[in-house]
Amino acid sequence: MKYLDPASFGIFVLYTTIVMFASVSTSIGLNNSFLINVQSEGYQKYYNQLIAIKGILFFLLIVIFGGFYWFNGNEVLLAIMVGLSLGPFEAIYLKHQVKLDFKKYAIWLPSKNAFYFLLSAINILLFNASIEESLEIIFFIALPLSMMFYLVNPLRAKSLKIKFDMRLKGFKHLLFQDLVAVISTKFDVWTLSALVALGFISTRELGLYASALTFASVLVIITSSVTSVLLPKDQVVTHQSLGRSILLSCFIGASLLSIYWFFILLISNYYLAETYQEIPLYVVPLLIGTLISLASAFLRVYLLKNGHERFVSLIFGLQLPLMLLILVPLALLWGLLGCLIAFPAFRLAIFLLQGKRILDLRV
Repeated sequence: MKYLDPASFGIFVLYTTIVMFASVSTSIGLNNSFLINVQSEGYQKYYNQLIAIKGILFFLLIVIFGGFYWFNGNEVLLAIMVGLSLGPFEAIYLKHQVKLDFKKYAIWLPSKNAFYFLLSAINILLFNASIEESLEIIFFIALPLSMMFYLVNPLRAKSLKIKFDMRLKGFKHLLFQDLVAVISTKFDVWTLSALVALGFISTRELGLYASALTFASVLVIITSSVTSVLLPKDQVVTHQSLGRSILLSCFIGASLLSIYWFFILLISNYYLAETYQEIPLYVVPLLIGTLISLASAFLRVYLLKNGHERFVSLIFGLQLPLMLLILVPLALLWGLLGCLIAFPAFRLAIFLLQGKRILDLRV
């Protein structure tokens, strides 16, 4: 954001969205199935099989997308191949997770993002490469590393025979759950990226929204820690304990919000380029939405603790269509302003649905 104007940052976000989605395309369902069904003592045999299966998918997809890219040079296809080449990072930390080696797991967990963003920064800022040129450089660095990973690991099992006896019990359900989880975390940015690709909103609007969201995401991390500490620990949560927890968390959250917003104001005045001077204003509705999510988490715990798992599952299922119904019309009507309004509006809708359910139960 220091060196890229909002439109250029929007293009970078657009391609990064594609890269990150493609990077988990061979992991959805498979990773969780491995974690759930494989014991740490005998993980190596099944880990080699997992890598073999993921390797087959990797080479197949690289050949397909590489062939199309060879003929038309579409940068979207290049971004997909970059994402596929980052796939091994997901598999490496998975091994340490199932081994319960949490120190190495913590080291490897952010490695994919660190690799991608560090190389992007070096290419764009130091070598003045365009975003498309940066994608090419990252791909030609990551591809041989990925090929070695997918070939060497199965061969270490001293057998070229691939047995598809991975314990994939419940794979379809895990696939659906993983897909919803992956999509919902970045669904607003992905939806706006699609609107940019269709020409309904500009890359500048996407860049400004993503910039504000970058700052707001830090507060999400902080408030999630607050939520973990203050959530009611009793088996049955009463209305009194629920109310106290919500009031206390909102007070702490609002205090953190005020302090953090002042920090953003200082950053924007002394560090960011002039094209981002309105970022403190754009961040406000996103921070408010974060505060609403904090309160909503307590309502969800109340419902779970009191035996209403099915309703909570229904709320989760409604999230994606509800976000679409709120985000797309507002984005088409008011562009960036609509995107910013949609963030707290969606979270308020979830809060009210849960709150109404609790009130109905009381009656």
